[in-house]
Amino acid sequence: MGTIRESLSRLLDEQTEVVAVHRVVDISYGPGRGHVRAVYELDLRSAGATSRSLVQARGFGLRYFGEHALAVAARLDGLITQVHGLHGGVLFEAWPRPASRLVVALAERQVAAVPPSGL
Repeated sequence: MGTIRESLSRLLDEQTEVVAVHRVVDISYGPGRGHVRAVYELDLRSAGATSRSLVQARGFGLRYFGEHALAVAARLDGLITQVHGLHGGVLFEAWPRPASRLVVALAERQVAAVPPSGL
């Protein structure tokens, strides 16, 4: 797949240069199967100005699964975080800064305490 920096350089608009990429955190789905996820902080340069941005990279799969994720993101444009694109089976999307999130994620023990919905 190449590096995260190379992938993002392909996906971001041509006027945006990815200056640096710093891994912030790996995210676990918990026990069992799941795709790899990680959050990166990017140093970007566009029109002479530099900025920082957080991006989540999620293993999503090739072909149908990856393309399906992009189709769903396109239909939900403006309702979900920005999806930058898919490269090499990895989906890249904006990751909100902690101060902008509505709630703190539940701990595993809290999730286990939620009763089943009966579905």
